[in-house]
Amino acid sequence: MRSTLIILSLLITSACSQQQAYHAMQGNQQRQCDKQTNHQDYLSCMDEADVSYEEYQRQRQALLDKDK
Repeated sequence: MRSTLIILSLLITSACSQQQAYHAMQGNQQRQCDKQTNHQDYLSCMDEADVSYEEYQRQRQALLDKDK
């Protein structure tokens, strides 16, 4: 029972860490968009950067399933 709780805790912590890392990378990408001088390029960049973690996971899983 105790080992199950430890494993579950590690999985939850890992998932949170992955989501935090995604949000950090997303913030970095948005800061890169600020460097765009063309307004249309800025908007396109921000659209690409504005993907929720859940949507990112769905897209990622779809690509992984496609490779199988």
